[in-house]
Amino acid sequence: MSKVFIALFVNDIEGLKKRFRPLHKNLYYHHSTILYNPLSFTTSDKPIGEEFDLQIIGRFSNDKVDALLVDNKFSSNKFPHITLSTAEGVEAVESNYEIENNQDKIRYFKGLIKKTKPSIKTTYGYYTPVGVIKKKYGHEI
Repeated sequence: MSKVFIALFVNDIEGLKKRFRPLHKNLYYHHSTILYNPLSFTTSDKPIGEEFDLQIIGRFSNDKVDALLVDNKFSSNKFPHITLSTAEGVEAVESNYEIENNQDKIRYFKGLIKKTKPSIKTTYGYYTPVGVIKKKYGHEI
């Protein structure tokens, strides 16, 4: 089976880049992973194509990766995030390792109430080798 992943895809990547400038050469900004390379999944019970406001709860940066931590209730990641950028030779997936092993470097956005934290609009979908799918077809991958 080809590599696929289910994710919340950022609707306005350019807007996100303006709000959170990249720190490294390799730019990503496009999604928060829900599940990477599932053995199989069906789209019929997923909210494919639905929009979600994704709350940004913090930022993690070091010499390898730069990522926004987000409140992605669907994610299987221990620290749901959007990788913004990586240094030369560093893959986006390394954000998972760097965040988990450097939790003391996470800068959480403080707010008196949850709604004061920034959010972004995303769309539930999945990636396949033919591209990003954000419409429900009701078939199995």
